Amino acid sequence: MWIMTKYGYYSAVEHRDDPDLLLIRARSRKDLENLDLFARGNAVLGKIETTLTKADYPHRLIVTKVGWASIIGAMIGDVDYPNFKNAVARTNPRRANTYHDVWETLHQIEREPDAGVYAKKVTVKTVKTPPAVAAGKRGAKR
Repeated sequence: MWIMTKYGYYSAVEHRDDPDLLLIRARSRKDLENLDLFARGNAVLGKIETTLTKADYPHRLIVTKVGWASIIGAMIGDVDYPNFKNAVARTNPRRANTYHDVWETLHQIEREPDAGVYAKKVTVKTVKTPPAVAAGKRGAKR
């Protein structure tokens, strides 16, 4: 799962050794530091680790799936803009340009004759909504 937010860009994948955990990966350590600041009060994150090998994403941390759901829920509650790229540009114009390039590349999907990824039917697991998210409170502002 790729997620672009005003705090950073993340790739979330299931941990190889524990299906209840996710490995949250980033190309920028600062993105994970921003995530850590945002997540305080919503989830407990593992220590940010940087790998010295040639990995796609050199910076990573571990979080439970329930914790990640809590963070994503808080980010949804923190949406305070009508235009995502403009919101990013207010604090990080270079990142906004990168996000725009991604947006432009993904725009090509509209021209694909068989656009979209086919979803399979899954059983949705209920995740307890954190009190702050249930109350509609926004996450920490940066």
